[in-house]
Amino acid sequence: MKRIGSGVLYDFTPPRTYGDTAILLLPALGGNAVDYATWIRHLGGFRVLAAQYPGREGLGGVSPAAGARGLAAELADQVRLHVPEPLVIFGHSMGALIGYETAWRLQETAQPALGFYASAALSPIEYSDIHLGVDGKSAADIENLAGDLGIPLPQADSMRQKMLLGLRQDLSLVDAYHYGHEARPLTCSFTVITALSDQVIPLSSAEKWAQAASHPLVRHEMPGGHGYIFQAVAPIARILRAAHG
Repeated sequence: MKRIGSGVLYDFTPPRTYGDTAILLLPALGGNAVDYATWIRHLGGFRVLAAQYPGREGLGGVSPAAGARGLAAELADQVRLHVPEPLVIFGHSMGALIGYETAWRLQETAQPALGFYASAALSPIEYSDIHLGVDGKSAADIENLAGDLGIPLPQADSMRQKMLLGLRQDLSLVDAYHYGHEARPLTCSFTVITALSDQVIPLSSAEKWAQAASHPLVRHEMPGGHGYIFQAVAPIARILRAAHG
């Protein structure tokens, strides 16, 4: 995994080994770019990129973003600077919100994505209604919230504290998010993937993504709970290759 420039974008693909399309993978709340490290084995022919959110290892010089839109603006800038290939964006859980805003920013600057994939995620309108008051929460509150969301924490205290710091910063991104009063539909192809046994995201959220799309949604359902992607890399890769390979 190689950091691109001085930003939050990482590249998993050895130089000169990929084809004509790049894919940007965006982690869930509390997640890490390395969560996608194994995807390169299943996405031969793609340039595989991932975002590393502020507060994580290797980003000592990166300040916390000003909300989800601020992080998306930074990602879009990095894409324009360093990714000449046509881009597909895949975001899981909170990563879908960051991915949507990144795709919107690219579309606004005349470099639209080829396709957008929202996996096990609330729609932007739903995220806009979340008000957690993260700044006033204690470390214990954040740890309890991680438990409620089914986010596993490391046993080692030092690693646990680092993950809780990253989780707090992620929650702050969501807390500060506001979709806006006008619809902002993406013009690229738009796919929503639902986890059938998801205990975090209601199944009804899938249809609510239609407000953010210019075309009818493509829908896929996967067995498993909210973290299904760790067992479903191969079938997700097949979906991506079928559409963009």
